Amino acid sequence: MTRAALADAVERGETGMATDWRTTNLLASRFWPAVGFRPHCLRLSRTVDLRPR
Repeated sequence: MTRAALADAVERGETGMATDWRTTNLLASRFWPAVGFRPHCLRLSRTVDLRPR
């Protein structure tokens, strides 16, 4: 499906495309760069536990 979407974008003259994946997803973090995507921005998040100790 990815190949078809990328080929369709090329045929329509698109010059860029974006996707969103979590770097902790090891398969995705290897797949997307392998098909030509490169990091554009990083999302940092942190969870704070508000329950009393």
